[in-house]
Amino acid sequence: MLLVGAVASGDTPGADADVIPWRVLPDPPLSPREFPTGFWTGNEIVLVGGSDAPPCPPSALCRPPTPPPLSDGAAYDPAAGTWRSIANAPVAFSWAQPVVVGATAYLWIEGEPARPQAPSAFLAYRAEEDKWDELPLPTDEPDAYRLVEAGDRLVAHSWGDEPRELPDFVLDPAAETWSELPDDPLSPGFDRVMRWSGQELLLFDHELVANPPGDLPLRGAALDLASGEWRVLADPDAALGGSGWVSHDDLLNAGWVDGARADYRLRSGLVADRATGAQLRMPELEALEHADGGTTEVTAGTDLFVFLGSEWSDPDGRLHSQAWLWSPRP
Repeated sequence: MLLVGAVASGDTPGADADVIPWRVLPDPPLSPREFPTGFWTGNEIVLVGGSDAPPCPPSALCRPPTPPPLSDGAAYDPAAGTWRSIANAPVAFSWAQPVVVGATAYLWIEGEPARPQAPSAFLAYRAEEDKWDELPLPTDEPDAYRLVEAGDRLVAHSWGDEPRELPDFVLDPAAETWSELPDDPLSPGFDRVMRWSGQELLLFDHELVANPPGDLPLRGAALDLASGEWRVLADPDAALGGSGWVSHDDLLNAGWVDGARADYRLRSGLVADRATGAQLRMPELEALEHADGGTTEVTAGTDLFVFLGSEWSDPDGRLHSQAWLWSPRP
């Protein structure tokens, strides 16, 4: 993994930081379910889809569920403190990669071939109109791709070049058409990730070699989407650190808040507010003690939203539909 999160420590500076409690939200208008896809539109937190099949125990290998996944959803307005039901998605899914561009959320759905009524799909949700559209997928192997924002465009890039190289694609949201990106200048790689720098599309990976000698050095390249020209990054480690993926602030074990945005790496710990200079403490949510991954989390501006879908306080597991919000600023 190239994405490096900050690590919580037991005795960090800021022991006297103000503790900001979690707030229990009204019950969502959703049936209990695991893993609804969540995203922030800029005004609302949206949850959609998920699975109400009996949960699979942590670390267990379970057969594909026989009940189809879900397609209904709901949106929470933090300013009003209210929920509303939203239009059903045209395709049911238990998991999706969401990326929001402007007022539209795009959902990349890999699908579950062994589960009934769980196809792969690419959806657009127009939040202002409460309307869904199904758009074409650029590949018949959606499980081999990640979706990332690139300014006013979207990029679908492959995870790696094994067992073979796959093309990367860019979507023009105005035309809603895909085109192939120019081939990158690096030899075949693995653990590929892309990030938009604000001016260029950055690619990081490791060289795909037989019998790799331990840690392989990070490689990088940058693409000018306007010209289609790539350049190799002379110092990919510095570029990765400058991309915002890696935090070097030792005080940050939960994340940081800066202006109107936040980056939360954990659900509890010390949070540094770079705009005000305040150090805040996010307490643990006791209700999540047995959640073991059965949550959906959404960063909503400077707030952190958590939905509890399943937990294992008893051996059979239980489905839930509960939500909380952590707000570091009034």
